[in-house]
Amino acid sequence: MTRIVLILMILGVIGAFVVANDVRVVGEGVVQGDVVQIGPIHRSRVQEIYVRCTDRVGRGDVLAAIGNELDLQTLDLDYAALQDALEGARALIEVDRGVARAEIAAAEERLASVRTLTAQYDGDRQVYDRLLADRAITRDAWENAVRQFRTQSVRIGEAQAAIRRAQAGYDRLVQAQTVEIARMQRELDELDRRRARVSQSFLVAPHDGTLLDCLAREGQAVEAVDPVFDLFRNRTAYVQAYVRPQDIGRVSAGMRANLEVSGPLPPLSGTVIAVRSRYEALPPQLARYFWQNPEWQQYIPVDIAIEGLRPEDFFALRLGARTEVVIPVPSRLGRWWDRIGGNRAGSAGQTPDPST
Repeated sequence: MTRIVLILMILGVIGAFVVANDVRVVGEGVVQGDVVQIGPIHRSRVQEIYVRCTDRVGRGDVLAAIGNELDLQTLDLDYAALQDALEGARALIEVDRGVARAEIAAAEERLASVRTLTAQYDGDRQVYDRLLADRAITRDAWENAVRQFRTQSVRIGEAQAAIRRAQAGYDRLVQAQTVEIARMQRELDELDRRRARVSQSFLVAPHDGTLLDCLAREGQAVEAVDPVFDLFRNRTAYVQAYVRPQDIGRVSAGMRANLEVSGPLPPLSGTVIAVRSRYEALPPQLARYFWQNPEWQQYIPVDIAIEGLRPEDFFALRLGARTEVVIPVPSRLGRWWDRIGGNRAGSAGQTPDPST
């Protein structure tokens, strides 16, 4: 009988030890995650919205059509001015090229005239050669005829050089005008593309997610820095729990957590991934009592990864949803037993040393 009483006392002490040290950290949290703002890259007017402001959307879905009448008017004026300048440049090309072609024609006429005159002097030179041979003229008269012929021969070279210069000038003019016309045409094409973009473009979802709100209405003008939609990337969701400072010493990364998220989802599990190092006030949706006012009490945020959800189930999560959080803290006996079990498992898995 004494032995039974002693065993019961020992079991009672062990049970009290376990119960006294079996602790749970209980807190509340909210669902957090990445929020992407979607808006135009230039000042625009919302022409049409194709989605409801709480829809689930996929990457690449068209959300809204936007345009800007004011910028379009400015671009139309720039386009018309550049188009007029291009037409004027093309008309001036014909004038400039006509002048250059006239210069080439004049140089060619000059060459023809010089060649005709040179042929005459060559004929005179041949006559003077015969007269000199017959001693009918003096040598001075013959040398004068030869000198005139050589002078005209030089002028033929000068006339040919003038033609080459005129032709080279014409070629440079054509090349420069071609480059300038091509530049103006590229600017005109770019303006045309900008007009098309400004007249109507589309806002597209960059990720899968859930729209949180429409920040602009149809017909409303928005600046380049203003978002039109807020998109919650559901698959980045996690729970941010708020733990009292006196409990934070029991929580560490890697611990398991039980989660109950408000909404249609069943109880979930998770893992602590980060314990923040700063104090924060409770978010408004969790501050239900006057003593939770941030002026009187602060909390430590703990980030918890949500586990066990299928990809499509993440879309049932709502940003800011209230979440009940329970983080089981193993008792000292449990931790001791885990260590013993781990040591035994490690010993059982060891390979004997062949040398022993």
